[in-house]
Amino acid sequence: MGRVHRALAVECVYSGRPLDEAVAHGRQAVSLLERTEDRFWLSQALYALSYSCYYSGDFESALEAAGRLDALGEAIGSRRARANAAMMAGLSRATRGDWEAGIKACERALELSPDPFETAFVLAVLARPTWRRRFRACNPHSGASRATGGSGSLPAIRRMVSDNAGCSLCPGGQPDKAREVAKPGSGCLRGRQILAGDRLVPSSPRSGRPDQGALAQAGMHLGEALQAFASVHSRFEMGRTHLFLASLAYAQGDREPAGTHLKEAHSLFVALRVPEYVERTEQLAVSFAFPPSRK
Repeated sequence: MGRVHRALAVECVYSGRPLDEAVAHGRQAVSLLERTEDRFWLSQALYALSYSCYYSGDFESALEAAGRLDALGEAIGSRRARANAAMMAGLSRATRGDWEAGIKACERALELSPDPFETAFVLAVLARPTWRRRFRACNPHSGASRATGGSGSLPAIRRMVSDNAGCSLCPGGQPDKAREVAKPGSGCLRGRQILAGDRLVPSSPRSGRPDQGALAQAGMHLGEALQAFASVHSRFEMGRTHLFLASLAYAQGDREPAGTHLKEAHSLFVALRVPEYVERTEQLAVSFAFPPSRK
């Protein structure tokens, strides 16, 4: 029963089921497998629970599960379990804003990796936290993960590799290449959201105003992304998409919708305990405010 719940947690994540279901199955898998002597499948259940929590935006729970996985891996001498734990800890820390600690943990996962498949998976993950802070180092990671993982047999892994590669290219001034890597039809929804936001939506009131066609295209992509993230209860990505939509609305001169999106983003980030994004939302609200009227 525990193994079945673990499998259901994995399938919920990759098939687009609500992530709350994935987390529930992951917790049940851990609870059941803890009562057995099978430490391998318990490690797999903790791993599934960690990334189910991560994708749902519950980074604290993802880190807790990763910590338990690392302790178990050390106890049973499993490099794979410890590599998975370091990878999930790194991804969770980096995504919520602790970039340096996240990258360090992912690099530790590379050191622990027991085989090329695991290495490809970690490289794909490492591309995600490095695209913002270490773009120059990120491109080699993305290329390596695509070369190693692209020939793999799991479509979900290939989609994640393309997603991270696209996200890493856009902030480095290669939006056209990023759009090619993360095509809208590839299932790479997060990549589509990032591309729409970074290429078409101005990041601050001082940015040059793009043409209305670009804004309309951005709105279409971002609207689709928000609906998809909401349908699977991916709250952190919902918050990020609201930030992009706030910038879009401001660029179009729609102050009220911009404020609404900022409030939605702020509420989500506070609930998820991601202080960097709470601060970013508050700063954006200040920068979007009209100057005080003078008597």
